[in-house]
Amino acid sequence: MGDMSVPIEWRSVLASIEGSRSPLGELEVLRDLQRAAKQLRERGSEIDKELEAEIVAFALREEPAAEKSEWGIAFGPILSTTADDGRVSEWPGRNAILPDTIAYWKKRAGECPHPALRRRYGRLAWELARVVPGMTPDYRMAWIAVDSAIDIARRGLARSEVECIRSLRTALYIAHQINDTGRIEAVRDEMIWYEDQVAVDEKAGLRASASTASSWMGSDILQATRSRG
Repeated sequence: MGDMSVPIEWRSVLASIEGSRSPLGELEVLRDLQRAAKQLRERGSEIDKELEAEIVAFALREEPAAEKSEWGIAFGPILSTTADDGRVSEWPGRNAILPDTIAYWKKRAGECPHPALRRRYGRLAWELARVVPGMTPDYRMAWIAVDSAIDIARRGLARSEVECIRSLRTALYIAHQINDTGRIEAVRDEMIWYEDQVAVDEKAGLRASASTASSWMGSDILQATRSRG
């Protein structure tokens, strides 16, 4: 990407986001990054490639587990329109995802302190490498995506039970994708642990969604157990 130096103002925004000890949502992160980009434009500053890569990372729509977007992978554009002549416009478009973009996400996956962001960068790099000519998926990114989902659940960094369960279900799917027995078992164990926590909260009346969340969890634990034979 050439000179990837980041203006100090934007570096501060990024550090504040990734240093948070609270749950993070993709749209909230996107909003903060777009605000930083707008301020740079208003000052007449150029938007560097790193900031563009960050905005694309959080603008892409993620599908859970084995579901696929219109691109045939786990991510797709957050906006898509079809003109009268049949032409489709997407944002972000595939042309925004370059080998250097994947390389940057891989770097971020390895260094970011917040597990929700690590999970995002890792899965992005794992999945999007499939649609970039000349690139192949890096199994280390799949490992990061799985391990970070477990970390999110263990540290209570999901915004809801449903979000945490979706994250763990996706992690289980990825672990099966790469046939990683150790991680399949680790996700299964975390799902069982998390289900126990949800059950405790349900008993205490602390979570209105606990009963639904628990029922969603059970089928995936059963699937993982059966897959192990």
